[in-house]
Amino acid sequence: MNLDTLEKMCRALKCHPGDILKLGNNKKNGNHRKTQSKPE
Repeated sequence: MNLDTLEKMCRALKCHPGDILKLGNNKKNGNHRKTQSKPE
């Protein structure tokens, strides 16, 4: 979602972004990315 859309939603609903969105922990949800180091 882009910020312009979020701003319009908040104006229409008379709320703040934190009322709509929740910051999640990707590791807790199993959506974390595994990174591999490059061989040197």
